[in-house]
Amino acid sequence: MMTEIIDFGFTARLWHNMRLQWSDVAAATYYQPLQCKEHVVELEMPKHFPGRVVLKFVNHFYREASSPQNEGIVVESSVYSRIHSAAIGPKFLGHLMEGDRCVGFFLDKIEGRPAVLADDAACSQLSKALYELGIVHRDLHSENFIVNNDRAYLIDFETCVDRKDWPHELMEIMY
Repeated sequence: MMTEIIDFGFTARLWHNMRLQWSDVAAATYYQPLQCKEHVVELEMPKHFPGRVVLKFVNHFYREASSPQNEGIVVESSVYSRIHSAAIGPKFLGHLMEGDRCVGFFLDKIEGRPAVLADDAACSQLSKALYELGIVHRDLHSENFIVNNDRAYLIDFETCVDRKDWPHELMEIMY
C-alpha cells in the first residue's frame, strides 16, 4: 500500500491505493442518502467498483480546514487504515479526492439491519476487537452496528479516539 501525507489545513494519511476524483463520481448512479446524513450516499460506479458502495464525504459547506466534519473524515479514514484486515467494519475501497485534497472515502455497501438486544454478544465482540487494536469508538449504539445474518459490522468511526487518550476509568466501565 502507498502512503503519502497531504496537507490541507489538517493532515490526512492517504493509505489506500484507490483515489478517485469528484469527476469520477459524476457518472455514478445515486441512491438515497444513508443514515439521514446528506454527506453519506449509496451509489453504483461499475467502472470502479463491482457493486453498490457507500460514499462518505465532506459537505461543501464544511470545506474549511478546521471544521468538525473535515476532522471526522480524517479520523474515520485513519481508523479504517488500522482495521482494514480485522473484519470489524465495511471494506474501505478508496479515497475521494478534490484535486490533491482528500474530501471523503468509499466503503463496501453492507446490507443488513441495526443491532437488537439478541445481537449483544456479536456487537460486544466487535467493540472489544476494536479496543484491542487501540481504538475507542465513543458512539456505540444499535444504529452503528449493521447485522447481516449472524455477522455484525461496526460503522461510523468519526468520533473514535486512540485508547491511550481515553480516561482509564471509563475503559474499565466500557470493557
